[in-house]
Amino acid sequence: MQPPLPAPPARKVLAVDDSAAVRAALEALLEPLGFEVVHAEHGAAALQFLRTSAFDLAFLDLEMPVLDGPSLLRFLRQHRDPTRIVLLTGAETASVAATIKLGVSDYLPKPFDARGVRAVLDRVLGDQARGLEPDEPRVLVVDGPAGAAEALRGALPPHAALDEARGAEAETLARDRPYRVLAFGPGAGEELRRALSTSAPAAALLGLGDGARAGDGALPWPAPPEVLRAPLLPGCLRPLVSAGGARVQLASFRGEPAQEPLYFTLAARRLHVALEWQRREAAAVVVDLTRAPPRSEAVSALIEEAGIAARDLSLELMFLVAPGLEKTLAGLAERFIVRAS
Repeated sequence: MQPPLPAPPARKVLAVDDSAAVRAALEALLEPLGFEVVHAEHGAAALQFLRTSAFDLAFLDLEMPVLDGPSLLRFLRQHRDPTRIVLLTGAETASVAATIKLGVSDYLPKPFDARGVRAVLDRVLGDQARGLEPDEPRVLVVDGPAGAAEALRGALPPHAALDEARGAEAETLARDRPYRVLAFGPGAGEELRRALSTSAPAAALLGLGDGARAGDGALPWPAPPEVLRAPLLPGCLRPLVSAGGARVQLASFRGEPAQEPLYFTLAARRLHVALEWQRREAAAVVVDLTRAPPRSEAVSALIEEAGIAARDLSLELMFLVAPGLEKTLAGLAERFIVRAS
């Protein structure tokens, strides 16, 4: 049986650029390949990360405030930092050529696409890049209005897949494939929605079109691809929770503040699915919540729900939380093992 969620990221990448859009584009292309992407908006922030964590690779912009790319690179090379650097460039200029001589592994012209990023990974990582298989989030459109499935397909990133079905056929697909999103059209009745959500317990449940009902929100329809894409990418299509090797890991939050409650809702749902899968492999599991937004009430609710599920599954859990949250969660210590990391 195929695992419902991917394994925890095996590699860590630092994306250093003063443009949030560029960092988000890198993450959208790298995260599906199994990379954890850490964001730094300038060289000074990147330096703090590099002093405390090891990275397999860093994508470094040339011109940034506070500390620019060449200055950071000189500092790293003077201190013999082994991090492999890929220079992000807008155009081939004399400053680019001079920076490359400081010791970069490769460079990536902007704007970039999936093919360009993959080519850089192949050149820089060599044999390590051969095993990079993209995560394939799946969307199931159930009883959708005419044209909606095709529009959604155009809104999805290249590594995502979409199926369209009605009635009993949708139930069969949901039992056989690990969907991240179930998009219900107005024709999907309550009994069908309930059956599908049981078959796809990790999925986000979204309505599609006027009159469509679902528990996690709605996708506007009719709407162009860029409007459909906005509610899908920050949380629904990302795995959010990964599992493997007696470890369950929650991904960082990406999106607008208004989308944070959905992040925690889906995280709780997918955490439960991950624990059910982990009991096949281990009796004790580490649950890493350090990347969650530091919202003590929301993190506390995650721990409570996971702890109850673990008792039912005969699992022993240890929760890792971000420094600073441990004290605010002290009330849980009598029932759960909670440690700062």
